[in-house]
Amino acid sequence: MEKRTENKRSVGVTVFCILMVLFSLYFLAYISQGLENWFWGIPSVAYFLSAYGIFQLKKWARILALYFSIFAVILCIYFVFPLYCFSQSPDVEAARAIVLIVTAPFFMIGIPIIFFFTRPKVKEQFNK
Repeated sequence: MEKRTENKRSVGVTVFCILMVLFSLYFLAYISQGLENWFWGIPSVAYFLSAYGIFQLKKWARILALYFSIFAVILCIYFVFPLYCFSQSPDVEAARAIVLIVTAPFFMIGIPIIFFFTRPKVKEQFNK
């Protein structure tokens, strides 16, 4: 009989799985409450799927989480930067607030995911 070696999942990986699931559920609920741009739901679904795979230490899930985190951070910068740097009109204040509320959660989870899942010890867990 072949002896199977199990990968040990670190506490950090488990914490990020939980955070990714909570983030996905929060944002999908936020979208269902009337946010008209369903496009923001795509990274939420991707995070949910990757959280499932990351919990099982699947390499594809780590890569998916990294790609969508990079995508989400770039998209946040794309939407936030012009509103804060180039718009001087007082009418833009409401738009700034809405964009900040929508993009802040992606930024707050995207940056830590990029830093955490590119660490060599974390990568090792997914390569075994």
